[in-house]
Parts: sequence; structure tokens; C-alpha cells
Amino acid sequence: MNKRDVQYDRLLSDGWLIQASSKVRKTPELISRPLFDTNRWYPTSVPSTVLAALVENGVYKNPYFGMNLSKIPSEPFEKPWWYRKEFQLSPREASGTVLLELDGINYSANIWLNGNRIAASSEVKGAFRRFQFDISKFISEGANALA
Repeated sequence: MNKRDVQYDRLLSDGWLIQASSKVRKTPELISRPLFDTNRWYPTSVPSTVLAALVENGVYKNPYFGMNLSKIPSEPFEKPWWYRKEFQLSPREASGTVLLELDGINYSANIWLNGNRIAASSEVKGAFRRFQFDISKFISEGANALA
């Protein structure tokens, strides 16, 4: 076995940020680059729905209590939302084949990494489907950004 045959697993479930696409006036190429300004984004982990993340951040009250669900407007959910995460890779982790595994996209997504579109929503579609992409040519040692 040589160095390139070593397998590393990196779970990216924590440290995500979300924001309504209607509030982000930048291109996907910029949003998906490291050091993009996410000052007014909401922290969350995945898996999580947008509504669950907003309840967790105190934007809305618990929808399962009393009449709270009826007080949540539908407008914020009529347009897509960005999910974004930055992560670091060592030179060794970034040197081999790097696969991105998504364990349950619902319902569709455009996938961006370091300013490059990995897949379009026409490809990444379906209720809680799993997807895998070879992102080796888009990954960098050091900082990376997935959106």
C-alpha cells in the first residue's frame, strides 16, 4: 500500500451556516469560496431543515407548541436557501482521490466547491437520495468551502 491508498473519512455534519438566497446578493462562485462573509448567516448542523435551523436560532417559536405553526410565514421558504461549510484538509488528505458523499439531499441542490459547480439541481434531485461526487480536481490543501 502506498501513501495515496490511505483512506481518510471526514464527517462534515457540524459547523454549517444557512441563509436565504434572496438575502445573498453574490454569485455562487463567490459564496462557495473560503473566507466569504457569512456574518448574518444562521449556524446549524446537518441533517436539518431550514425551519428547524431557524427555530433553533430563535427566529421562530417551536412550531409544535400551541398555534405557533400558524404564525410562521411561508414567504421565507418560497425561494432556495444556501447551506455552506468551510473545512480544512491536510496536504496528505488533499493529495489523493477525494469523494464527497451526500447522505440525503431533499429535494434538490446545486453543489458548489471552491468556486466550482460540482453538480446542478437537475442532477441532484429526489427525496432524501444519496449522491457521491469525485471532487479531487476541485479540492485544495488548507481551506475549502462547500455550498
